[in-house]
Amino acid sequence: SSGINAEYGGWVRVPGGLSNIDIWDDQVVGANVANAIYRRAYSAPNALIRSDELLPGNWEQIPGALKVITKGKSGIFGVNGGDNIYQLNADGNSWTQIRGALRQISSG
Repeated sequence: SSGINAEYGGWVRVPGGLSNIDIWDDQVVGANVANAIYRRAYSAPNALIRSDELLPGNWEQIPGALKVITKGKSGIFGVNGGDNIYQLNADGNSWTQIRGALRQISSG
């Protein structure tokens, strides 16, 4: 994935192969084309992503499968291939389904 970084004059390559990505506070979350879900710590909260600001280490896979994932003040939410809505539980490894169906989601 790449991210635009206007402060530094253009696009910055970020390691990984995500097709959907979001950032909030100290964590980047994303999903790839196979709907695998990943997260990674980030050292510059609420700023533009720069490759030198990703903390050392690799992407951590989160159990489950989502086509869209979002992270915000309200938590981490996602939508799967069947348009079902899920919220990541406090344990960080399990999901609770939320009534309804969506094709896209954004957490505020």
